[in-house]
Amino acid sequence: MQVRPLHQVMVKHSSPHPFYGHCLGAESTPRLTISSHPTGDHKQVWYLGGSLAERGVDQAASEVIAAAQRELATLMPWLDLKNAEWASLTVARAEPKQRNFARPDQAFADRAPGASNLLVAWPTKLTLVPDLAERVFALLHEEQVLPQAAAVDSSLLRAALPYPGIARTPWDIAFTDRSSEGQSS
Repeated sequence: MQVRPLHQVMVKHSSPHPFYGHCLGAESTPRLTISSHPTGDHKQVWYLGGSLAERGVDQAASEVIAAAQRELATLMPWLDLKNAEWASLTVARAEPKQRNFARPDQAFADRAPGASNLLVAWPTKLTLVPDLAERVFALLHEEQVLPQAAAVDSSLLRAALPYPGIARTPWDIAFTDRSSEGQSS
C-alpha cells in the first residue's frame, strides 16, 4: 500500500442538481474533479479533487479554497457561488503500491494472506468502484462462489448482528458544526 496526501475542498451551495465531472488539462491527473453529495437541508456539496487537491497538500485551508474558487471561476464562469459555503479537508488516500509512487489505474482486491475465506478490497477512489466490483466477482468466481437465490429470514439477521451507526460525512461535520457555532466563510 501507498498513501497519497490530498487537500480536498468542499463547496456547499443551493443548486438542487447533482454534478459529477472531470475537468481535464495537460497534466496526467484531472485538473479538477467534482462529485456531488446531497445534504439534509436540501443543498448540494461539491467535493473537489484532482490536481487541485494534490497541489493543495502544502497549502493552508484559505489558500486551497482560494485556488478552488479561481478554478471554478475559470472553468465554469457562469456559476454563481457568491452565497456558497467553503471548507477543506485533508485526507490520506490509500492506494495499491505502484512503482515510482504512480497513481493506480485500478482498484485493489486480493485474498488476505493466511486466511482462506477473506478478501481485502477497496476502490482507491470512487471512479474505480466498477473495476473493484469486477475484481471481487472474478476472485469469487475462481473460488466457485456463484450468486444464487436463497430465502433468508431477515429477522434472524437483525437479531444476530446489530446494525452499526452511520458515520457523519466530512461535509456534514464541516458545515453543520460551523453553522451551530455561527461561523461562515
